[in-house]
Amino acid sequence: MSDTLNAKSYLALLKRSGIVTEDNLRASLARLSSAVNGTKVTLSLLSDHLISEGLLTTWQNEQLRSGRHKGFFLGQYRLLRLLGAGGMSAVYLAEHNITGQQRAIKVLPRSRVANKSYLERFYLEGRAAAALRHPRIGQIVDLANDDDIHYMVMEFVDGIDLDKYVKEHRPLPILKALDYLQQTAEGLAHAHSRNIIHRDIKPANLMVTDNGDSIKLLDLGLALFSDSEESLTVLHDEKVMGTADYLPPEQALDSHRVDQRADIYSLGCTFYFMIVGHPPFPDGTIAQRVAKHQNAEPMDLTTLRRDCPILVWRLCQKMIKKKPEERFASCEVLLEAVKKVRTVLELQKNTTQTPPLNTNARIDTNLPVNTIAPKAQSKAQTVATPIEPQDAKPQLGSSDRSQTHVAGKQQRDSLNLGGLGDMEIAPAKESLDRSLSDMNMEQVASVGDAVNTRRSRLVKKSNVKSLSIVGAIVALMFVVLLVVLYFLQKTLD
Repeated sequence: MSDTLNAKSYLALLKRSGIVTEDNLRASLARLSSAVNGTKVTLSLLSDHLISEGLLTTWQNEQLRSGRHKGFFLGQYRLLRLLGAGGMSAVYLAEHNITGQQRAIKVLPRSRVANKSYLERFYLEGRAAAALRHPRIGQIVDLANDDDIHYMVMEFVDGIDLDKYVKEHRPLPILKALDYLQQTAEGLAHAHSRNIIHRDIKPANLMVTDNGDSIKLLDLGLALFSDSEESLTVLHDEKVMGTADYLPPEQALDSHRVDQRADIYSLGCTFYFMIVGHPPFPDGTIAQRVAKHQNAEPMDLTTLRRDCPILVWRLCQKMIKKKPEERFASCEVLLEAVKKVRTVLELQKNTTQTPPLNTNARIDTNLPVNTIAPKAQSKAQTVATPIEPQDAKPQLGSSDRSQTHVAGKQQRDSLNLGGLGDMEIAPAKESLDRSLSDMNMEQVASVGDAVNTRRSRLVKKSNVKSLSIVGAIVALMFVVLLVVLYFLQKTLD
């Protein structure tokens, strides 16, 4: 803050900045004067009043109180606040002077302008993203410069980046992580179809929006046109580009000799992060972590998280294979596998008539592909840990089970006796009525017992038939699950 700044000098800076129009400022000061009723207006009182009326943002106030009156406008946009800054650029939230639309503006620092590599890469990102139109990719609106200030106007995605989101909501439900994986793969598939490789897929470049329902892919700053004859990394001798925790082995060796499978590897590491809250190799220096991506295997997800199904771990494993040729060949192939895994887990979650399929079981590669070898457990334990334990239905106590059994039996009896049962029992009841006058109480009891016995046999016979139908349905559902597992495992293998 400027040592000599007071309310009067602050107002002078504000007028010079052009942030607030003369008319709006005059009306606001009149309201402030009326409110204080003769009390001296301090700098803090003045700035707080202007912020409360929406004429200034907190960031603008901080800049003014630092003695600055320039740098609040770029073209037709008024800068509102700093969204983030990195080694390559700073991003601001801005508002169009006429339409009032909010945009994100990425500004290249003046210190980078003299660096041909950074300047060309900055415009490469703009050209790459501007060529893409997809709901899972942040859009570029404009590219421009104001003298030596180069900037990019982008769609403002109101949300939180996946890195922060996972840390706040850790752990993500398995199905939610699969949903985010599918959405990101859809956006990448579109980029790859335009011969654009992202090369910097990581949680910080994925924005969670719509109250956690949607994902948007941002920051194509390291984008590579796969059909281009030249690469910026070659032209400027920059062999290694990307982020160490999500860096594909081949990209660490040479950034310009990568294809779409490099993005799939980084996405696999990001998916790993979604499941357990940290990347595959979280420990060590940058050099050590890069080396681990080359020659080490990450810890099994099913070991780190009990409710992680083996199918999810197998999916992730295939994405982060060391050799590109062992990964999914494309995002389209990856999407097919993701959808199949989601289908299996959703079927399991929604199936209430049978014990859940033991998808936590290890798959024995020496057995047929549709054979699952469960983890060691006692004979009495036949039900695996549910996929989503927080969604599991509460277990009934003994009294609850008794009440449920009685209610169910009464319902079955009424259903059974509503059909053939009543027709067969009716003649016996009529015969009983005709004979009542000629029988003593012992004979009445004997005939009553006979009728009740007949009724009981009919009910049991009908119940057996109903249970047989239910059993057949359950068996059919189980067979469907096995068939889906068979084709899913063939895809993963």
